Amino acid sequence: MVVGENADFMSANVEADKTYYVEVTPRMGAWKARFGIRAIHRAEVEGGRVDKWLAGCKWVSKNADSERWASENANSIEAKRAKYLPAWYEKAESDRPRLEPDDGRSGS
Repeated sequence: MVVGENADFMSANVEADKTYYVEVTPRMGAWKARFGIRAIHRAEVEGGRVDKWLAGCKWVSKNADSERWASENANSIEAKRAKYLPAWYEKAESDRPRLEPDDGRSGS
């Protein structure tokens, strides 16, 4: 789940000791950013596209500030999950983003 003005979802069937990637795309909403989420599949990982993205990124770890934000916004997060998840389930399964075990990169 990714949350902004809206919520979007992805399912995943993943394996231990592999790294999986998703693309979170912002777009302007009425009051703040809305986000979409897309699974990055094996072909994109092996094609080098992900490595180019990662070279321009800064790693961010969960910390006390992020835990506090999640706690302070828990009611809003839950309300968005309750509002947007039923519509996500109404989509055809082929239209719902999903990661599969083979999409992961070993040893990353």
